[in-house]
Amino acid sequence: GDATPKEFALLYGLTPERFDQLHDRVLASNPGFQGVRSTRTDSRVRVAAALRFLNGGSALDVSRIHGMRTVSFYAQFRETIGAIGFALPAIEERLQAVLEARSTNGKLQHNGHATFALKAIKDYMDDLDNLRQRRSQDAASFEATDV
Repeated sequence: GDATPKEFALLYGLTPERFDQLHDRVLASNPGFQGVRSTRTDSRVRVAAALRFLNGGSALDVSRIHGMRTVSFYAQFRETIGAIGFALPAIEERLQAVLEARSTNGKLQHNGHATFALKAIKDYMDDLDNLRQRRSQDAASFEATDV
């Protein structure tokens, strides 16, 4: 069944609301990212799989849970990290560090880069939300003084 909001946050590192905001931002910055690829994987699934990998999931488990072939997961992960980096330019370097870090067998690996990248995504999304709230409060106070 569907994960509860708490389970979702544990699995993907973001609340469902933050996930939706991130996905919307990725699509707004990268219109070509939307839809299903030749691999038959929807953009929401690609973002979810990337976040799950950054949050400690193994490539094998992430690909199976999200209905991907393991071989295509790596290509889709690279594309998705690139799209997230384009959507969140202030943290693009941190995301690229994940792609550059390799284990001895040349595969992507979990290390401080993945943890740091996921934290950067969370912090960036929180900062955007805080900025929206401040703007909304400023607009409300401006309207109140304008009367």
